[in-house]
Amino acid sequence: MKRKYLLVLLVTLACLVAGLLLVLTLGGRKEKTKVSATAPQQPIAAISPRPESPEQARAVAAKVVEAIYSAPIAFYGKVVDQYGQPVANAGIDFGAIDEFWENGSNYHGQSDQNGFFSIKGILGAGLTVGVNKEGYDGIKGKSYQAFGYGMGVDETRQKPPTKDAPALFVLRKKALAEPLIVISRPQYDLNRNGSPIGIHLETGETGTSGMDVVEVSCLTHEELKDARGRFDWTFGISVPGGGLVERQDETQFTAPEEGYSPQEQIQMNINDPSRRWSSVMENRYFIKFADGRYARVSVSAYAGGRSFVVLESYLNPNPGSRNLEFDPAKQINPE
Repeated sequence: MKRKYLLVLLVTLACLVAGLLLVLTLGGRKEKTKVSATAPQQPIAAISPRPESPEQARAVAAKVVEAIYSAPIAFYGKVVDQYGQPVANAGIDFGAIDEFWENGSNYHGQSDQNGFFSIKGILGAGLTVGVNKEGYDGIKGKSYQAFGYGMGVDETRQKPPTKDAPALFVLRKKALAEPLIVISRPQYDLNRNGSPIGIHLETGETGTSGMDVVEVSCLTHEELKDARGRFDWTFGISVPGGGLVERQDETQFTAPEEGYSPQEQIQMNINDPSRRWSSVMENRYFIKFADGRYARVSVSAYAGGRSFVVLESYLNPNPGSRNLEFDPAKQINPE
């Protein structure tokens, strides 16, 4: 996805350069035009003198675009795991954006025994880099990154890495997985008056009795909508007889032993300056049930009109085991 966005940005900049040159040609020479800091620095600086005709402007613009897409690339990176340890023999996928409106060139490499890798001697306006290895999971924003080369460097763009300061890529080393019961339901309807519904993590069915129940609720005040259609609302989640704790690190798959609370309520108030109002709340939790079983859940609550919650859960049926690493080959289907 980042590759697509970077490509669109580069094409847009090239078009802006062409348009700017045409305006300069047709608009006369009376005033100097200031170039935005986000415009390509090196190619613009090299344009002199001012084009005298639309044909000359187009020719100069073509050279600018060519310069953007043929910038020299020298890239250095390092792959580590979630504990900061080097990952050797990781697969590296490079994507050089070296063609206008095309996918560009692809290159492949491998990290050395210390996790380092590099690529040199290629050209392009930008470079996308992704790392992978069997037995490891990618981490959003840390295992795949994009870098610009043909646009210069300013406060809005990330400086390309060097040999002495390589870009850091992180993979999560998987632990030995145990069989887990997985529930992934599109949605459960919620009562807008705040009364809870119970969801069984063993079966995915609703109900309030049992040792595997997580209760969720939604209280909305739609009758007090403001001019922008916003209203105060509260999402609640609780574990009868057990507890929950927020799962803040997406690379953590071992439930903590302590720190659980029986319930949590999250308020969305239109006058709260500390958070941007939304009709959606998303969060992740570790769950500890009264019988000693552990689970992890992801919940997305939607308020307004028809309120509902989307839930995905991973329950370890073995009491006392806090291991919530998931292996699809060991998945237990709900009863």
